[in-house]
Amino acid sequence: MAPIDHQNLIAMFIHRFSVLLSCFVGFLLTAHPLLARQSTPPSTPLPRLGSEVVLDGSPFEVAWEAIPTLPTVVYEPVFGADPSVRTEIRVAYDDTYIYAAAWLWDDKPDQIRAVSQVRDEWESDDAFALVLDTFNDRENAMWFATTPAGIRADIAVSGDGSESGLNRSWNTYWDVETTRNEEGWFVEMRIPFSSLRFQIEDGQVRMGLIAYRYIARKNERHIHPAIPPNWSLGFVKPSQAARVDLTGLEREMPVYITPYVATGGGWVPEAPKLGRVHGLDRTTQRDIGLDVKVGLTENLALDLTANTDFAQVEADNQQVNLTRFSLFFPEKRAFFQERAGIFSFGLQGFDRLFHSRTIGLKDGQSVPILGGARMVGRLADWDVGVVSMQTGKQGSIYGENFGVLRARRQVLNDLSTAGGMFTSRLGPNGTANLALGLDSRLNITGDEFLTVRLAGTYDQGSPVSTEAIRGFLSWDRVRNEGLSYTLEMVRSGRSFNPGMGFVSRNDFTKLRNMIKTDIFTDEHRWLRRVQPGLWTSAYFRNGDGSLESLRSQGFLTVETKSGAFFWLGPTVRYEDIRVSFPLSGMQIQPDTYLFGDFWVGGIPGSTKRMTLPFDLRTGPFYDGWWHFASVRPTWALRTGVDLQAEYELNALRFGELGRVNAHIARLRLQLAPSRRFSSNTFLQYSSAAKRITVNARFRFHFQEGQDLWLVFNEGRLTDTSPSSPDQFALHPVTDRTVLLKYTHTFQMSR
Repeated sequence: MAPIDHQNLIAMFIHRFSVLLSCFVGFLLTAHPLLARQSTPPSTPLPRLGSEVVLDGSPFEVAWEAIPTLPTVVYEPVFGADPSVRTEIRVAYDDTYIYAAAWLWDDKPDQIRAVSQVRDEWESDDAFALVLDTFNDRENAMWFATTPAGIRADIAVSGDGSESGLNRSWNTYWDVETTRNEEGWFVEMRIPFSSLRFQIEDGQVRMGLIAYRYIARKNERHIHPAIPPNWSLGFVKPSQAARVDLTGLEREMPVYITPYVATGGGWVPEAPKLGRVHGLDRTTQRDIGLDVKVGLTENLALDLTANTDFAQVEADNQQVNLTRFSLFFPEKRAFFQERAGIFSFGLQGFDRLFHSRTIGLKDGQSVPILGGARMVGRLADWDVGVVSMQTGKQGSIYGENFGVLRARRQVLNDLSTAGGMFTSRLGPNGTANLALGLDSRLNITGDEFLTVRLAGTYDQGSPVSTEAIRGFLSWDRVRNEGLSYTLEMVRSGRSFNPGMGFVSRNDFTKLRNMIKTDIFTDEHRWLRRVQPGLWTSAYFRNGDGSLESLRSQGFLTVETKSGAFFWLGPTVRYEDIRVSFPLSGMQIQPDTYLFGDFWVGGIPGSTKRMTLPFDLRTGPFYDGWWHFASVRPTWALRTGVDLQAEYELNALRFGELGRVNAHIARLRLQLAPSRRFSSNTFLQYSSAAKRITVNARFRFHFQEGQDLWLVFNEGRLTDTSPSSPDQFALHPVTDRTVLLKYTHTFQMSR
């Protein structure tokens, strides 16, 4: 058999991809006069600072006196109500930075909440935030927030502020300082343009801007502009942001060079040796590597990496799988975070055409990344994303090459997009997996959206077939006030296999609907909103059209003006099992099953020091019963000391088949005596995996871009029932690593 010519194969697919994409977008842009983009709302000039500002958290300077105060309204708990305290927010810029200043007056300054001192940990504290839609695309934004403790929290927003579009692992370079006194607390925030991506047209930059202040003990939010709470997370919704214009910017495009050095050791169990107890084999690790970030244009960034290391990334949460399908784990590695929303190509639930965890991770184990490149940003009217990575050999796992091309642009109007994606995964011995997808999300009118996605895959050596195609179609009314709904249809062939994506199941046709209504009770003393609803999802086999799975859940959610949430509802399920599968040590036999459960849960309004979310479920489950309980208390023991615990119990009762109590316990201790030092110790126990793990990370933050990390990981078996003295159970440590890593970022101007 002749060797596979990967270059010609990829060139052929890229050519077909570009032709299909050009035809698709060309049709959208020319087939009908309505496809011309609609005009955007009017904008106002953002004021320039007339003199220098000293970033010290005390905005009582002459420079701020000339900047007008942004008008704010109460967003919650009652939209448009009189604010309980005074809020003043001013935003301005100079040639290098965007600045924000806030005077956050408080009638009870001793009750201002500022517990956390850990970056990105701020949900239960008072807060001030600035949200910038830097591309003015009304879909993506950068969310910068701080608390009275002066911590930095930054989140990348995509999907127009949808919950699934929040990337909390994203970080960038910026500064903030805060002060507080007997009248309240005060903020000065400074964000360099070199940390933003934007587009200059005729010497002008147009951005979306949202600013808000949150008072934790009152669940009260003051916001600019006057965005009503009609959508989930409406206070960070880019499409509702005020439009501001900046002029006279000359984009600086620095180069950030970040080398790292790491040293440490790893321990794994020795192979058993006849006649003696075995111990641990030690390996020594000494690594150097390099990350480089280059601003190619004012709105296009290139990241390069060599000998990539992700030692400081937090461990995944252990999970109990009560299905016959694979579990999904999110991406946490920083290299893949910037504008990660560009690469979003959902195919139902967690299923997606591209999931960056396929690069450098296999079956939960790290695979060395030799190097690669990642480019994201905008070219003309196109959002683009390109990834090329090469992994090395690790044990029996051979190195592979991963490539992604993503392109998307606005069509019809500012809330509609169309684009495509191409992925390639090239392995040893000429193996190749290729995937091609086209997608469009169209804002038809008001809050009504039509989403169409079509994707196909190809595995080297397999015939081209329509069975390797998945189609997705949905109609949504996206709103958190009044009636909202979703109608969805998915059809997936049995051979659909995106090698760089995530797929939980195949060979089905799915119908899903959801309907709910949100009723705001502004006049009620303590009740803010009531939300009744129902969703149903049904999977049909493609072969004979029979019903394979059905799940229907009614729900009632109640939100109080203090910020507490409670929910309850029944669930009905149907499963037609034709092949047996294991479930927590028991075997579910082929049969048809009709069962259900009842669910109740809540997030009580937090006190100054503690929150206590909980979930409870109980009901029939296949041939037995399932009882589920989860509690997730968080204690702020003192400023800079947070203790988070979580306990889950899945109790299965299957009569003669047996009974299982699957416990998961998690304990996270965060210490941050200052913003320069923090530690995060994460302890997990899973009775199903018979394993306990520790992930401890200590960070010494000398200054922005200069960090020293000490990382300790250990795994232990908790129950192995040895049958002889030489069994592994005598030495329950399964793995242990200790790593010291130092990174230093150098900024170079071009």
